[in-house]
Amino acid sequence: MTLCLTDEAVFFAEKFSKHLVTDNPNSKDALTTNQIRNFFGEVRKIQMGGFEKNKGSFVMLKPRLAFAKVRAMKEAKGSRFVDFEQVILELMKNVSEEKHFQNFADMLEAIVAFHRANNGK
Repeated sequence: MTLCLTDEAVFFAEKFSKHLVTDNPNSKDALTTNQIRNFFGEVRKIQMGGFEKNKGSFVMLKPRLAFAKVRAMKEAKGSRFVDFEQVILELMKNVSEEKHFQNFADMLEAIVAFHRANNGK
């Protein structure tokens, strides 16, 4: 049995992405495209190599998120990144095997797509 994103998950991804962008284009609060794509790139590398072979890389996503959050906070761009980190860490708790990882990657892809569609910079 394979998992797939539900309509509710896609709806959440869309709403959450709007939150990450903010209404004020000059705000330093918004999550940047670079911030989200850097993380997504790491997830894609794991996906390409296979989750079972790259479980260590998956575990390392947590410290990478923590480092990126500190960096964002130093640049005064951190508040929406904190929200991103919290959601991603919650999603990661449910990943224990390949099919769960694929669902996680699909959810992250939806968030990235909606972030860009909502004029994420």
